[in-house]
Amino acid sequence: MLAFTPEAAVAIRQLMAKEGADGLRIHVGTRTRRFARANAPSMYLELVYGPPVEDVVFEADGARLYVDVETLKVLDDKLIHADLTGEEPRFDLYRLPEEAPAEAARSAPHAA
Repeated sequence: MLAFTPEAAVAIRQLMAKEGADGLRIHVGTRTRRFARANAPSMYLELVYGPPVEDVVFEADGARLYVDVETLKVLDDKLIHADLTGEEPRFDLYRLPEEAPAEAARSAPHAA
């Protein structure tokens, strides 16, 4: 099951508020914000201003993720974590449970 850490929820909410967006869409594609891990699938993020009809919606703590059905197959056993220390959040994608770093493991994941 797709999950994300509280830090990822904070990062998503910050991006939504900054741009006045309805949520963050995760998909295979060619957008500017790419997951940082070299071994992660080519997953991209984009802010959306309305829910895409065909996407599955995940919400926790006010953070909304939209995922298309094909991308969801890739994310089924993944954890999304965010590093909030820079000017912009940096998202990382980990396979549960073996790849999750210590700081993400300490954060209780939100099942999405």
